[in-house]
Amino acid sequence: MVIFKRWNKRGNVFVDLMLIPIFLILIAMMMLFSLKVWNEIKATDIFDQNDPGSFAANQTLSIMNSVDQTVNLYPYMFIMVIASMLIALALTGYYVESSPVFLIVGIIIIMMTITVAAPLANVYEEVSESSAFATENVQFNLINLLMKNLPLLVLMIGGSFLVALYSKKSAGPGGFSGGNPYGL
Repeated sequence: MVIFKRWNKRGNVFVDLMLIPIFLILIAMMMLFSLKVWNEIKATDIFDQNDPGSFAANQTLSIMNSVDQTVNLYPYMFIMVIASMLIALALTGYYVESSPVFLIVGIIIIMMTITVAAPLANVYEEVSESSAFATENVQFNLINLLMKNLPLLVLMIGGSFLVALYSKKSAGPGGFSGGNPYGL
């Protein structure tokens, strides 16, 4: 019995663009909720049960400082996720062969993605500005700014993909390069 019939299945980059706002909202929400949980844990006296100066107290303090440093880096981690997505999609667009006919399809997909991103941005804004996340919202200024402008961010990422996809020197066999697929 063969479970996988095709090992060389090709992906659909345009449909994958629809997942960008969903992926970003999940990451932002995960960071917001984990910051909330960490602040709740830090507010309890669970870490103060060891004798001061003991090995266990020193290890606990070391772990708390390490987690604090990681949590403080969440906005920069989110920026790196966005930058990584932008670079990965630009490189994918550059190396994927495509017909210029699909430019219109790509624009339509980006418009549909923007219509998906707008309500997701509103959901994030409602959750992050609720009274339950008042203290966490102060630490997430950068993430909040990006998530409020999620449709614009999706337009920028999708637009960079389309520019990279259709601005290549070579159009492939029979294209602008005189039939040489390498543009030489």
